[in-house]
Amino acid sequence: MPTDSKFVLNGGLVFDGRPRMENWDPPEFYIQNPLTEKSDFYHIGSGCFAFSENIRQNIEAMDSLEMAGEFLPIRLETGENLYILNVTECINALDKNRSEYSIVWDAEKNAQVKGSVRRCVFLSDRLSGSPIFKIPELARAKVLTVQGWSGLECDSFIDVYEKQNFTGLLFDEMWKDES
Repeated sequence: MPTDSKFVLNGGLVFDGRPRMENWDPPEFYIQNPLTEKSDFYHIGSGCFAFSENIRQNIEAMDSLEMAGEFLPIRLETGENLYILNVTECINALDKNRSEYSIVWDAEKNAQVKGSVRRCVFLSDRLSGSPIFKIPELARAKVLTVQGWSGLECDSFIDVYEKQNFTGLLFDEMWKDES
């Protein structure tokens, strides 16, 4: 968590697929629960995560991360350097007709309308060569990755993560290509 609460209030933890490096002023962070085991990756907020210097030194991991976006440096109050992965690889790959949405009430229209995406279906021919990406519909909330897709320009991020025994992330399957 940022040590300065104003950073959060001013939108500092909003990562929506747009570059931020140009105006980035590295904030100081602290580990919210210091009794948890140290990991390679850290949850920062919806739509982003940070990684340690150990990851920065790992060539296989960096192949995936570099393709996905920019690295925003942060410093822990302990002096350790971390890097937020700001995913800027934001692609138009959601199959809007086959994906499932929550239904919300729109008071202005006095009707039920589509809300947020609940279950994704992707147009696989639109997936990029980057194993880590975002889609505009979930850009603030999710970092996505693919596994077992032949269009990747490097190993899948999940495969590298598991092979290297990295820690700190959880992966949820959101979609499986049935074609």
